[in-house]
Amino acid sequence: MNRRGVNLAGRLGAIVDGLVLAQGVGASDTQVLGETLQKVTTDTLLLADFILPLKNVNTMMELGVGTGALALIAARKTSDLQVTGVDIHSGAAACAAENVQSNSLSDRVRILRQDWRALYGSFPEGSFDLVVSNPPYIKKGTGRVSPVEHRAVARHESCGTLAELVGIATYLAGEHGRIAFVYPISRYCELLGELYRKGLVLRRLAFVYTHCVRAKAPSGRLTDKPLKGNKTASLFLIEFGRSGMLKVGESVFL
Repeated sequence: MNRRGVNLAGRLGAIVDGLVLAQGVGASDTQVLGETLQKVTTDTLLLADFILPLKNVNTMMELGVGTGALALIAARKTSDLQVTGVDIHSGAAACAAENVQSNSLSDRVRILRQDWRALYGSFPEGSFDLVVSNPPYIKKGTGRVSPVEHRAVARHESCGTLAELVGIATYLAGEHGRIAFVYPISRYCELLGELYRKGLVLRRLAFVYTHCVRAKAPSGRLTDKPLKGNKTASLFLIEFGRSGMLKVGESVFL
């Protein structure tokens, strides 16, 4: 067990500290979006920590780019990386585009306001070395849907299901690309089933535990463990593709 999850921003260092991030575009948009479009969420940092450093990756696609934080972190860390981010919500896409410009990365990060389900007609198969997403967690047809549009889009699968996300990500990654997601543990079996149905290979896996404490192991070494009654992971980070071998990563404790 390790301390990977503690102070994720610190682990990513100046890459995060130097980010210039707005939460909306213009005064009126900031008032509407500022309360709900968080600058850098824990899930974003978890996924960034999971995929970095990038190896043999020249092109990256982020499906559901939000404020653009993950795309910007990846671009700042990898000097020759070309990133495309897509978001169906006009406010989020505009905010991400402004953040790209504010961070002087317009030459390497492109933002598209588009439904990612329509990307089949926009890019040839296998256009990206890496496809990433921190998608809406709540399954379509379940849970309470927020009456606020951008909250609903961010939290519920109203604009694309898990199966559709895996489908377009697989198309964009092609034969040799990789795909990385962060999802709640409640969707774990569903996602693995989708990989099996599509003939995909699980390459890397890490579980995320919350509400953890430091304690001494029998050896006397300090270690991390979930609090009593909270021994089930809350999230998981996954990498998959059409080829490769499974490597189970270290668990993350928050």
